Amino acid sequence: MKIFEIQFNPRFRKNPKKSIQGSFCSKWQQRKLGVLYNSFSFFPPTKQTLKLGQLCLLGEIKNTLPKNKQLLLELADILQKNYYQNYFENETEPFKLAIAELNKCLIKKAKTENPTLPYKLNLAVLSLTKNNKLSLAQIGSLKILLLSCNQAFSIENQQNTALNFNACFSNFANAAETVLGPSDKIFVATEEVFIAFKEKGLIEKITYLQKAKEIKKALKQNKQGLKDIFGACFLILTEPENKIIAFAKRKTTFLSPIIKKPRFRKIFYIILFLIFLLLGYFLFK
Repeated sequence: MKIFEIQFNPRFRKNPKKSIQGSFCSKWQQRKLGVLYNSFSFFPPTKQTLKLGQLCLLGEIKNTLPKNKQLLLELADILQKNYYQNYFENETEPFKLAIAELNKCLIKKAKTENPTLPYKLNLAVLSLTKNNKLSLAQIGSLKILLLSCNQAFSIENQQNTALNFNACFSNFANAAETVLGPSDKIFVATEEVFIAFKEKGLIEKITYLQKAKEIKKALKQNKQGLKDIFGACFLILTEPENKIIAFAKRKTTFLSPIIKKPRFRKIFYIILFLIFLLLGYFLFK
């Protein structure tokens, strides 16, 4: 599996107060004021968790205040800890457990937030196991596409509105699950990034591309046209065999390099046989 995690103009989410007060603030920067996004991708921390595969979170907060700048980081931390610390025979159980913990955190936040200071939260959480089993949970209007068989299919929850902390509270619904094919791709993006990719024909182009280097080239060719957008996206590529890096190295001895060479292997076994003969002779003499 390969993951493209791309953030567009992340510097403009820093220090919004300074942008408000400073005369240097452009209209473009003012338009982005109060919008915060972040993306996170996690890999198995131990050999025992290799089975759980990769975990991704994409989040966007609109009408945000400086005090909320750590919210996405806090949610990502809860997600990672609860996903990889739980091991079950069923690969989807840790994902459901992690989402349940996120819901608890969001419910707690909703009860303590000032209702006169509303902000909207859009979140998408995905996990892809070693067997290409995809689990997905979503809040809000982030765009999620399955790119398969040279076609793009929208798989986001159309009924799931953005979480608004001064209105009726909504949290993650039940997680969706599916198994991806060997050449399938998942595209997750904030709304502005999705619109830009669609207008530039990038989504259609990526649908047909299979190799990571071809996708990199396509993105590089459109670098100039994407320089003014604000947001983030994930592009997840599956492979015929979803290979995940192992964390434990195989133990070797000083004889291993010798035994592996065919021309020394025969000599080694002859010497070993003679040693056993000598030992037998002295033991039973």
